[in-house]
Amino acid sequence: MDNERKRQGAKTFLHDFFKHRQHPIRILGYTTRSFWLIIIPLTRNLIASRYDIASWLKGSWLSILTLIVIFGYAFIRWATISYTIEDDCLIAKSGYFGLLESKIYYDKITSVSASQGPMYRLFRAHKLYFNTNSGLRNGVDITLTVKMSDYTRLFGIIDPQSADSGSFTYRPKHSQMLIFSLLFSSSLSGILVWSTFLIQGSRIVDVQIQDRIRSEIFNFTERVEALLSNIPPIAVAVSLAALASWAVSFIAILMRHWSFGAVRRQNRIIIKSGFITKRYHILNRDTIVCADMQQSLLMRICKICSVRIVCNGYGKSNREMNILVPITTNREVACSLKLLMPEMPIPQITERPGVKNIFYHIFPPLLMCIAIPIGGAVALKLFPSWSRIIRFAMIIFELPSVWLTIVKLVSGFTIGAGEENGYLRLDHCRLYSFHTVIIPVSKISKLTLYQSVPQFLNNRCNISVQCSSLAAKKYIAKNFPMEQAERLHGKMSGEQSAQAG
Repeated sequence: MDNERKRQGAKTFLHDFFKHRQHPIRILGYTTRSFWLIIIPLTRNLIASRYDIASWLKGSWLSILTLIVIFGYAFIRWATISYTIEDDCLIAKSGYFGLLESKIYYDKITSVSASQGPMYRLFRAHKLYFNTNSGLRNGVDITLTVKMSDYTRLFGIIDPQSADSGSFTYRPKHSQMLIFSLLFSSSLSGILVWSTFLIQGSRIVDVQIQDRIRSEIFNFTERVEALLSNIPPIAVAVSLAALASWAVSFIAILMRHWSFGAVRRQNRIIIKSGFITKRYHILNRDTIVCADMQQSLLMRICKICSVRIVCNGYGKSNREMNILVPITTNREVACSLKLLMPEMPIPQITERPGVKNIFYHIFPPLLMCIAIPIGGAVALKLFPSWSRIIRFAMIIFELPSVWLTIVKLVSGFTIGAGEENGYLRLDHCRLYSFHTVIIPVSKISKLTLYQSVPQFLNNRCNISVQCSSLAAKKYIAKNFPMEQAERLHGKMSGEQSAQAG
C-alpha cells in the first residue's frame, strides 16, 4: 500500500513538474554553441572507431565530460523556469530558487507573438513572446517555449472567438508579395542575414567543409573575372557580393512574409505570415501607437505603398518588419486602414513648407555629388596607378548621392502636416524613403520646434514628434515656416488639453 502511494505521489509530482515547465526542446536552446562543436567530432570519432564504445570512451572522455556539464547546466536552467496559465494572467518564475516572479495580465498585453520553425513543428512546440508597455529596452517581457496544448489554451484566452464576434480579413495576393519582397530587399540586410548564417554555421560545420566552400567561392570569382577581364577584380568582387546579398535578402523577406494575412476581430488585430517558420501575432489595437505609410521613389512613381504600425513588441523579435499592409495602391490605402483600423482617419494636409526653400532639402546630398568627383580627381593625380579602382569607387559613391539628391528634391514638394479628429498626419522624408505617419494626439509625448542658424535667419524650423512608446522613433519634418509650425503646435496643445479635460 505504501509503495502504491509512493508511486502515485511520484506520478503526481512528475505530472505537475512537467505541466509547468517549458517544452523539453528548449533545453537545446539553453546549451552553448560549444555543445555542437563537441558533439560533431564526437560523432565522427564514434563512427571512425567502428562503434567500439570502450575505445571511444577512452579517447574522448574529456569531451564527453564537457558535453555532460553543458547539457546538465542547460537542463538545470530549463528545470528552474516554470509558468502557470491563469484565467486573467500568466505567471512565470525563474532563477535557481524561483525567486524571480513575473506576472502579465492579459488585458495589459500590447502584443503576443508565436513562431514555429520546422524543428518546433516536428515536436509540436511554439516559441512565445509576451510584450507590454513595461519599459524594457528590448520590448519583450517574457519569452517561453510551450507545448501545443498550452499554446492553444493561451491563445484561446487572449483571443476568444465567440460566434457573434465579426472579423474582417485583409490578404494580399502572392504576386503582390513578390513585388513587396523585390522592393524592400537590400544588399545591406542581405549582408546581415548572410553574415549571421556564416558566423553561426562556421561554429558547427567542420573545418574541411569550410575550406571547401571558400575554395568553390574563390574559383567561381576567378571564372567571372576571366570573363570580365577589363573590369577591376575589386569591382567584380563588390558587384558579386552586392548581388548575392540582395538575392539572400529577397529570399529571406519572401519566406518570412509569404502567406501574409491580417484579421481585425473586436479590439485585436491578428497577423499570420511565414512559409518555413510560421508566425502568429495578436496585437491590442488600443496600444497601437501610429501607422506609417512608407514609399521609395520608385513606389511613389508607381503609386503604391506599404503600411507599417508601431506597437510594442511587434517586429522586435528576429528582425521582423512591423507590417500591417505589405503593399497596396495609394487608392486602396484608406480602404485597407478602414478595414483593419476603422478608428484611424487619414487627415488632409493643411500645412506645407512650400517649394521656396527646396534648396535646404537638396543641399547636403548635392554637396556630396560635387565633392566626390573633386575628391576622385585629386586621388587620380596623387595615385595614378590606382586609376581603375578610384574610378570604380567614384561611381559606387556618386550613384547613391545622385539618387539621394533626386529623392530630396521630390520630398520638397511632398512634406506637410495636418490634424483631424484627434489624429496628426506628418509627411516627411528619411534618407531614401517617404513616410506618411498618422499618430493619435493622445499618443504624442513630445512635440518640438527647433531651428538651425540658416533656418533662424529665414524664419523656418523643423517639427519633431515623439510618441509615448518604446518602439516609436522620432518623426521629423523639416523646413516649415515658423508661423505654420506654431499654428500646428497650438492645435496639438489644444487637442491634448481637451482630451485631458
